Order: sequence, then structure tokens, then C-alpha cells
Amino acid sequence: MGRKQIFIILGMLLTLIAIAGLASANINDITILGTGIDKVAPGSVAEFKLTLYNEGNNRMTIDIAKDPFSTLSSSWFDYILVQPNRIELSGKEKKNINVTIKFKRKVPTGESYSTFIKIMPVGKPEESIKHTLVTRVVQPEEILTTKVNLPEKVNPGKKLEIDLNLENNLNVLLSEIEVYAASELFEKRESYKLLPLQIREETLEVEVPESAKPGNYDLNLRVYYDNQLVSKESLTFRVSTVSDVVVKTEEGKSFLKSWEKVTLTNLGNAAVEQIYDKELGFWQRMFASYSPEPTYTDSDGAHWRFSLAPNKEYNITTVVNFRTSLWIIIVIVSFGLFAYFSLTRGVSIKKEIINLKTDKEGKSEIRIMVHVKNRSSKQLKQVALIEVLPHHLHPKPHFGTLKPDRIQKGSQGIRLMWEIPAIDKHEERIITYNIETKVGVLGEVTLPTAMLRYKNKAGKILSSQSNPLKFLSGPKEIMRSRR
Repeated sequence: MGRKQIFIILGMLLTLIAIAGLASANINDITILGTGIDKVAPGSVAEFKLTLYNEGNNRMTIDIAKDPFSTLSSSWFDYILVQPNRIELSGKEKKNINVTIKFKRKVPTGESYSTFIKIMPVGKPEESIKHTLVTRVVQPEEILTTKVNLPEKVNPGKKLEIDLNLENNLNVLLSEIEVYAASELFEKRESYKLLPLQIREETLEVEVPESAKPGNYDLNLRVYYDNQLVSKESLTFRVSTVSDVVVKTEEGKSFLKSWEKVTLTNLGNAAVEQIYDKELGFWQRMFASYSPEPTYTDSDGAHWRFSLAPNKEYNITTVVNFRTSLWIIIVIVSFGLFAYFSLTRGVSIKKEIINLKTDKEGKSEIRIMVHVKNRSSKQLKQVALIEVLPHHLHPKPHFGTLKPDRIQKGSQGIRLMWEIPAIDKHEERIITYNIETKVGVLGEVTLPTAMLRYKNKAGKILSSQSNPLKFLSGPKEIMRSRR
């Protein structure tokens, strides 16, 4: 027998053996093991991992098929995938297959949905067995369990910490968890992922504005999965009352003047009744001005009382200006100097008694001296000295340095007039004359003031008066007895 014939005979024997093995293989020898996800959310995917075990001794080739009616338009399944859909199992061998079931987005929740896969030997569909797969589509609120904690109160300008506890109730990955926190003061959004059956703790931080008014505020927390509301919480927190007044001071000085500007700013969240005191000494208070005017002043200084609203400023300006007093002093001194120089640098006339004699009959003879001095820096012209003697006095015929140009009698008495053409600057003239009292004039006698009349450089006629004189007339014995 040739080699070729031997190979043909061996091939036929192997074929007969294989046909005999296939004939003896039984689909009931296949056992399906394993579980899958029994709860899913609408629109999500259920994954089943199954193990096929050939309990027999014969090799078997198997096809795995889904329910042919499972993905009709009337079905709640979007698609079902079986991978792989054909396997070979030797005797006592195990192999895994995966079944993926996608539910439609609008599938009714709170219900269980079943389908099956069919396992059959290749070429023998009539010997198939079915394996049922059941999945519950949960309601949105069953997807997650959410717990929220937050502090009872928070200060304005600080962070409010919202503690979140998120528990995935499904044995699937939740990749699109959206958390929204909203109140009157803020809005915050964060995204998270949750592994199958994971419990995750997170802290959501939100900034409370510094301008937030004190009081209670509502916090609404919403959790979405796949654009579905799966959880919501309503909580309350309190913004504390904060009084924080900041004082800023600016100062400046110049010659005999100082100023201070104080700015008080309420950085808190509530109105406050504020007090500001400015200490000032006596002289400072005398020359201080304010903007605005203080509520009151006392020996300690100036005091303001006012209400300061949140995020508002109050400005107080105090100016101490000694320049005003300086100008007043300058004016007074200038006026005094002017008066002094007017009096001392003008024309002066002074009259005095240089001799007084009284005889036994009681008549008194008096020698009078008149000083006329030009204290100015200008020449005086057409100068006239006029002396009027009362009726009880009359001049003696003897005159001293200068004889009067006129002697006239009138109703007021005797008038003496000396005419001087000019008196140069700083020049002094002395005029003397004698007078006597009539018999019987006793006691104090008054000699009226002398008048000096002159013309200045501008041609204006001016006049000055001397001092009056008083003396005692009469016999000495009588004067002693009167005393």
C-alpha cells in the first residue's frame, strides 16, 4: 500500500471520529455562569459578563445570538451586543462572553426589563437553549444618595464650605454628575465622576460677598445625571453681623497752618453708630475750622456722632490756621505803629509852667513856656500859635524869645497869636511869655490849651492842641487855711 493511500485512510478515520464526537456532543452539557448589572439608569448601559462551561467531554462549536425582536422600534432597548458571538469549547473548558444592553433614554423607570440570549450548536439551531437577562431601570432619585452639610453661619467676604457625600447606588460608572449650588448671594457648579458603587466626599467652596447683609439665606442644591435631576436639597445658612470700621488719616503742615483728614470706612455688612473724637488744645480750638461741623465741642476738643452704612465712607477735615491770628496781630501792630508815628513824627505842642510867684496882695505871676516841634520829615508853612487867656488873666508886657504878632481882646478873653513863616523838619521852637492874675482870684486856675495851626506840603491846613495847665492862685496863708 502506498504512502498516499495511507494518508487518505487516516483522514477518513479522523473525519469519522469527529462526526462521531459531534454526534455525541449535547448542548445541555453547556452551563451558563455569571451575573451582570441588575439596576441601571434610563439611557444607560447594562453590562453582563457570562461564563459558558462545557461539562461534557466532547468539543463543541457554539453560536450565541440575541433575541431577534429585542431591538424593534416598540422595544425599550436601543441595542444589544454579544461578543464574541461564536466560540469553541473543548470538553471541561470555560470561556467568557460579554452582553451589552443599551436602554433608550425615555424608558419608563421603576420597572424591570428582560431579554434573552440563545446558545446553540453550529448548524443545529433546533437544539438551542435560552438564558434570560433581567435589568431594573431605576427612578432618577435612586441613582444617587446625596448628603449635604454646611456651617450654621459664615462671615461676609469668607468662603462657605458645603460638604457633599455622593453615593453611587448603581454598579456602573457615572461620568456626568453635575452639582449646582445656588442662593441669593452666589451660584456654583461642579462636575464629578463616580465609579460603580463608589462613595465620594467633596467640599464645594463658594465665596460670600463682603457686601452681604446679615441674616438667613436659603441654599438650593441640585444634582443632575445625564441631564436628569436625581437629587435636590434645601438648606439654610446665616451671614453673621460684622462691624469693621477702618480709619485712615492724612496730615499736612505749612507755615502756621496744619490740617488733618480722617476717612472712616465701614467694611462690615451692617450700619454702625460711630464716634470720632479730635483732641485740640485751647489755642488750637480758637483757630480751628471743621468739615463737617462737629456734633459738639468742649475743653477736650471736637466730637462727631454719625451713622455709617456698609461700604460707605465718612470724611472729617480739621484745619488749624494760625495765619488769621498773625494777620490780626500784623494789622493791630501796623495800626499801632501808624498811630505812634502819626503822633510822634507829626507836630507836637506842649505847654508847661516854668515859674510861679505870688505877692502879698494875692496876685500871681506865672511864666509859661510852649514847646513846638516838627517831628515829621516835611517842612511846615504858615504856622500860627494861638493862645487864649481868660478874663481873669492878662499878659505881662515882657515876652521872651518871640513876641506875639497880635494881641486881641474878645468876648472869650485875650487872644495872643504868634505867626511863624515856616518850621523845618525836626526843628523845635520855644515860646515863653508871662501872665498874671487879677486881684481876688483865689484857688485853682485853669489855663486853656494852646492851638497850633499850619499848612502841610499838600496845602491842607491842619491843627494841633497842647495840654491845658492848672495852678493855685492867692496868698499863701489863705491857700494853707483852705487846705
